[in-house]
Amino acid sequence: MEFKPGQALKERRQSVARAIEKQTRKLEPSSFLWAAAGATLLSAAVEAFSLRPRFFRPRRTHLGLFIGQWVPTLLLLGVYRKLHGGDRSERHYGQAE
Repeated sequence: MEFKPGQALKERRQSVARAIEKQTRKLEPSSFLWAAAGATLLSAAVEAFSLRPRFFRPRRTHLGLFIGQWVPTLLLLGVYRKLHGGDRSERHYGQAE
C-alpha cells in the first residue's frame, strides 16, 4: 500500500464523522432544537436570578453565560443530524444493503 500524505488525516476525519453520526442518530433532529431552547431559557433564568445586590454574593459567577454557549452547539448538532440523517448506504445507493 502506497503512503499518501493526507491519508492519515482523512481516515481520522472519517472516524470522527462516524462517531458523531453514531451518537446523533440516536436522537431526532427536533430534540436538539428543544434542548437548545431549554438551554436558552435556563441561561436566562440563571442570569436573572444571579443579579442580586453585591453584598449577597461574594463574586459573580458566569454560569448563565456558560449555559448560553451550549445553544449554538446544540443547534449545529441538530442541523448536522438533519443533513446527514439517513444511513450512508441509503443516501449513496438509494436503498439499504
